[in-house]
Amino acid sequence: MAVETLEGIDTTVFSVEVARIDIGKLIGQSGRTVVSLRMILSLVSRAKGLKFLLDLVGDLVTR
Repeated sequence: MAVETLEGIDTTVFSVEVARIDIGKLIGQSGRTVVSLRMILSLVSRAKGLKFLLDLVGDLVTR
């Protein structure tokens, strides 16, 4: 797994690249893990007045 940060003028994108075999671990049961990660980013972004996005990159991930 690798995390790359792409910073723009008003948005920061956290791009998470995972191996095909690990994609289920990142998404979690019924998507709970990835939803939780996105919720944390949303709360932090509101507190800081910025916009954070989570982008999943992998063989089986559709955006």
